[in-house]
Amino acid sequence: CHTWEEADGKFGCHCETESSCAMTRGAWKVNTCGDRVSEWDTFEHKMLQGAEAAGTCSGMSTSWGEDLVNFINWPAEKCCSSYPATVCDKEAGKESEVPLEVAVFDNVEYYVCPDPTANCICSKSKVDEGHCGGPPGCWHEKDYETCVMHHDRWMGAVPEPEREDESAYDGESSYQSAYGGESAYSSETAYGLAR
Repeated sequence: CHTWEEADGKFGCHCETESSCAMTRGAWKVNTCGDRVSEWDTFEHKMLQGAEAAGTCSGMSTSWGEDLVNFINWPAEKCCSSYPATVCDKEAGKESEVPLEVAVFDNVEYYVCPDPTANCICSKSKVDEGHCGGPPGCWHEKDYETCVMHHDRWMGAVPEPEREDESAYDGESSYQSAYGGESAYSSETAYGLAR
């Protein structure tokens, strides 16, 4: 829940769910989109009319100093079927969306990563469930261990395994067995998801 307090000492909170409101010992009251708009001051209504006429909210802010783009985004996301387009940016979301390509490695689907600097990627199923920052679900991770710790695929160079005794290292076979074999970490697989 997000708490707020007005100048006259009145305070309350905005909660996404009735159960989260109950946890704060608050009284659940549904606030419809119409209710939300009617709560705005005349100043905000005039600002939005000005933004409508100008075709932008650039440089505009509410009576309490909040950037108008930020102010309008939350109710637009919750209430408007045209979202992400808003009075601040009527063209948002209208860009021709190119469908993401999907690649399969080791029987797991991944979105093809357009970022050549990315070294960690989530499976398509994790991305589609809302994890990993959304499509394509690839990013630059600080190291191999951090990436694979969350069951994500490392796309960078695989680090050599730690060895206690140099004489016991027999080259490529120890490297392959320590990291799941050549098929799991071949150079084709390691870099195959990035463009």
